[in-house]
Amino acid sequence: MSEQYYEERGYLDTEYRVFHILDTPTREVPSHYHEFIKIFVLVSGNVNYSIEGREYELHPYDIVLVNAGEIHRPIPQSDKEYERIIIYLSTEFMEKYSEYKLMSCFDKCKKEGMHVIRQNKRENVQLADKINKLTDDECGRYESGELLQRCRLIEYLILLNNVSDNRRTGYIEPVSQNENVLAIMEYINNNLTSPLDIDTIAKAVHLNRSYLMHRFKAETGYTVKEYITEKRLFLAGRLMKNDIPMTEVCYKSGFTNYSSFYRAYVEKYGQSPKKRV
Repeated sequence: MSEQYYEERGYLDTEYRVFHILDTPTREVPSHYHEFIKIFVLVSGNVNYSIEGREYELHPYDIVLVNAGEIHRPIPQSDKEYERIIIYLSTEFMEKYSEYKLMSCFDKCKKEGMHVIRQNKRENVQLADKINKLTDDECGRYESGELLQRCRLIEYLILLNNVSDNRRTGYIEPVSQNENVLAIMEYINNNLTSPLDIDTIAKAVHLNRSYLMHRFKAETGYTVKEYITEKRLFLAGRLMKNDIPMTEVCYKSGFTNYSSFYRAYVEKYGQSPKKRV
């Protein structure tokens, strides 16, 4: 399958994948989430990036960190081609090396609500060199090329975490964010397994019901109901890995009955939850 296929579909059937893509945007990418971790590095071009209600204006070699389950999308600012390097990391891959705390930079960005690293010149050169080697075809020239790429990927993640901890490295501020939308998202995510409806959310965040629905859709591309469903399906996917009964998965992920869980799951994945386990 092509690199564009994996990028567009958000598909990952291995522990990790690395893409180096140069093309011209032909359509608007809708907001979406992945069940794995994503690193997006802009090499060249004019692109903004939206993550969970925050939009960032990217400079070359800015590093975008996207945790599993976070709603995001790139927003090209022109119809000219742009170049990017993308890394997909499965949770299983990251768990293998958990003792080395490779997740610390992702945990930090999730906790602080800051998703884009802009490093100093020296660190920029170091990281650019490492990530270019990740996508270099030379790995395929060796009998142990897959092992070489894995080692380079781990080395890159170690350096990335060091850069993240460096006080001289900045997590840049978003160029736009709607505080009301962020409040709505925070309330939903903190109460995902509780009953949620528009009136309850509107009362909790002190907003007019109609304004809430309109503004949320305008800022995220999702209705409030769609956002809740996506987040609950992501949680269900995590729970399904723990070998617990499907009915229990349904209720623990916030669905009120199995039929609504089943319909939502089939609509998103095209198959029943039992077949996907």
